[in-house]
Amino acid sequence: MAEINDACRRVEVVRRLMSIIVKVFQSKLFWGIVLVGLAVLTWRPRKELPPQIPVGKQGMTLLGSNLIGWKKQEPKWEVKAETIWRSKDEKTIIFQNLSEAVIYKTTTDNGRSEHLSFSAPWAEMNMRTNILRLGGGIKGRINQGGFETEEAQVNTETNEIEAPGKIIFFHDDLRIEAQQMTGNLDTEALVFTGEVLLEEGDYTARGKSLKYYGKEERYVLEEEIEVELEL
Repeated sequence: MAEINDACRRVEVVRRLMSIIVKVFQSKLFWGIVLVGLAVLTWRPRKELPPQIPVGKQGMTLLGSNLIGWKKQEPKWEVKAETIWRSKDEKTIIFQNLSEAVIYKTTTDNGRSEHLSFSAPWAEMNMRTNILRLGGGIKGRINQGGFETEEAQVNTETNEIEAPGKIIFFHDDLRIEAQQMTGNLDTEALVFTGEVLLEEGDYTARGKSLKYYGKEERYVLEEEIEVELEL
């Protein structure tokens, strides 16, 4: 008899648990939380994995070296790194622990100046597409000012630059934080998007988009603007 009662209690517990589970799955709140969680995971920026020097693939490895990329008998870029690997077909170059990297531009007097300089744990140059990927925590400087971000990409042919994740940009007393940035090193125009925070002296502003024109040293803040002034 006792065994029958225990079995009945176990059946009742299982029945109640199943009833609770069914109610949870039928709950709009439950599915709302699930959808929000999936949205956050989907839109959260993903870190790029650093490129690995392939084992057994034909190529050349340089240790503690300086590599210069040339175009029309003029240096286009220069990188100093702890390790440099170049594939045999010369289409891919992998850099590890970059102490200094520079992308040059030609000046009006046929000289050269720095378009972009940076240090980073890793970088990869695709010679077919002229795309330079860099990441691992970047500290860099462009004509418009300095910046810090996790990852970035530069087209060394068109001089377009993109930082897909959080970025901090600073120039004199101007400081900008944003979720991402795109721009062009030639035109010196940068576009910051996402949750944009701008600080300049006693002036603080927030918005969804900010366009910064480096040559003119002016900016335009757009969308859902909030302004704070210290009096």
